[in-house]
Amino acid sequence: MGGPPCQAYSLVGRARNKGIKGYIAEEDHRHFLYKEYLKVLDLVQPDVFVMENVKGILTAKVNGESIFQKIREDLVCPARALRSSRDQVEYELLPFAHPLEFQNLYGSYQNKDFVIRAEEFGIPQARHRVILLGVRKDLLPRELTGELLSDWKHDNPVTTGQVINNLPRLRSGLSRTTPNDFQAWKNNFERGFLKIYPDLAFSTKAQDNAKNAYESATQELNQGGRWVPAKRIAKSHLPAELKQWYEDKCLPGFVNHEARNHMAEDLHRYLYASCYAAAKNGTSPRSRDYPTNLAPKHKNWTTGNFTDRFKVQAENRVASTVTSHISKDGHYFIHYDPSQCRSLTVREAARIQTFPDNYFFEGNRTEQYVQVGNAVPPLLANHIAKVVFSLLNQKK
Repeated sequence: MGGPPCQAYSLVGRARNKGIKGYIAEEDHRHFLYKEYLKVLDLVQPDVFVMENVKGILTAKVNGESIFQKIREDLVCPARALRSSRDQVEYELLPFAHPLEFQNLYGSYQNKDFVIRAEEFGIPQARHRVILLGVRKDLLPRELTGELLSDWKHDNPVTTGQVINNLPRLRSGLSRTTPNDFQAWKNNFERGFLKIYPDLAFSTKAQDNAKNAYESATQELNQGGRWVPAKRIAKSHLPAELKQWYEDKCLPGFVNHEARNHMAEDLHRYLYASCYAAAKNGTSPRSRDYPTNLAPKHKNWTTGNFTDRFKVQAENRVASTVTSHISKDGHYFIHYDPSQCRSLTVREAARIQTFPDNYFFEGNRTEQYVQVGNAVPPLLANHIAKVVFSLLNQKK
């Protein structure tokens, strides 16, 4: 199981490359790092392999040719692609989330068939990844039929609120502020409320959200920590499968649940955004929707290139894809509850990624966010592993 580095294939990476003067895709060695994966396959000649990558690989091109189509052709016979002297073991390439058609396997699938939309399989985020299954042709069990992941298909996607609503309430901290305590946070919250309230007049619901959050700011909150004890863990609204997957009855609290510090002005934007989203059925404000007094001092704010720099993870929607960028500033992962006025913690991001609650992340908080963002959702990996296990059993 593996995934070649995706920086050359991802949409963000490609957009960044365009800004590099003199960048030539054909000379970027990262496009061809998948050949290191081919070398492993050629050496080990496994019965089954699984390869994962970002969705952007489907549209990446070198010399005008699809890089994913080339990868598919090379994966069919790694030894032949590498001009290796080893036995030319051949593989059938199958998608996980598409009906299998053994009578016409190779060529019957389009590139898009290899995309797994995680939210369709009980994962509470819109994470779309290319994942393909390779099976040795001489070992392929012809009696295997059906949809590989059909047992875990969900008609109703799991929302952010369902996943994190029973975690202890926290407040953010204030960066570059001394003392950084509850009173300082409360004072800043009040300044933010007075600043944004008139500009929420477009919606009674938005103003009510702000007013309720302001009134609840009298309840003292802390920033959490690496261990947050809970005398009584609030009832969750999780589907049974996820509830069993996350919870550990021997754990009387939560690990890695610590809110980070933010600039005072950013917290005013968070407050506005969360009140706005709650009134707009989960839709976050774009840059044009912010009042002038909340506009950050960025030259690109009005260019239209960063219209969604601040995004609320709406309570009633599937979360955005959790990436390692969450370690940078948290602006794209604002908590939906305006009374907490903060970005998501490592534990909340881990819940969205489906890490069990007893999985403890080491390192500093930035490193913890990176670990969460770079992972494949463990529950999805578990589903895939069960498919592979079943396949190997049938092979026997």
